[in-house]
Amino acid sequence: MKIGKKLLVLSLSCLMIMSQFNRVHASEELTGRNLKQRSLEVVENMPNISSHYKILDWAKRGKDLNDFVFDYTATNFDKKTEFSVKEGRTFSTIYRDDKYGGYMIPAFYGEDRPLRSTEKHDGEDDQESISVTSALIVASLLGINMNKELPKELKGKTTIEGGYEINTYLDNALKYFWNGDKGNVFTNVPNGSESKLQNMENVSNAYGDFWYLLIANQNFYRLAYLNPDWKPEEVLKLQETVADRMIDMVDVLKQKYPDDLFNIQCFDFENMEAVKGWHQPDAAVGTGCILYYSGSVSRVEDKGITIEK
Repeated sequence: MKIGKKLLVLSLSCLMIMSQFNRVHASEELTGRNLKQRSLEVVENMPNISSHYKILDWAKRGKDLNDFVFDYTATNFDKKTEFSVKEGRTFSTIYRDDKYGGYMIPAFYGEDRPLRSTEKHDGEDDQESISVTSALIVASLLGINMNKELPKELKGKTTIEGGYEINTYLDNALKYFWNGDKGNVFTNVPNGSESKLQNMENVSNAYGDFWYLLIANQNFYRLAYLNPDWKPEEVLKLQETVADRMIDMVDVLKQKYPDDLFNIQCFDFENMEAVKGWHQPDAAVGTGCILYYSGSVSRVEDKGITIEK
């Protein structure tokens, strides 16, 4: 009798548990359980935004930062110094470039390397394109016109052979293109720089680190895309030249390192050879990115490269 009662209780318990499951008929789609959302009063009564929450105006913050970075009235043009002449701030954030032309933006707040010459090279050699082009890209994304005349305080004149005449804020990006037999690509330092910011001895600063090299070229494409009216014919020619050189690099690496293409430190475009050291295989993605950008503005297919869009 006790066994029968236990079996009855067990059977009823199983039925109760099974009744809690939703049944899915064969005719129903197997994409869900046909559930309906229920409103919970305690949740509905909660505020959508906390009373202590503040939504930042990121567009305004970005424009304020742009005004801060490009504020040349804070710069002491009488001395080569990083210290500001403007009350309320310690350092300047833009300097005139009297060697390569135009202006320089320090890599970090308070940096003075572009202003300090050494026994081996001039301070201007140490300026970085990643600072300038990134600032210009941000301004362009915010809708700020940077294709405008530079103030005379920032219009430094180039003193190097083959240098660019820099008249607008955007023109400043051109001086990082190493032309002719120096490589025909953009780098992180100005054309012909003797800086040794990121590299070991006996390696040109322009071609010592794949990351900086590829970012410099990618940023030029991005800047050009955001400013289609900026020297369109000249900019397109530079983009096509860069794409050609990237393809030349891939061809060299395929011949010398067919099984380990990008497992190198960088590529020396002046001597068309790999730079050995640490490994940066992700440079394959960076190179592919540049060729993808190029495929959207020119016909790299003519070089045997197919771009999938």
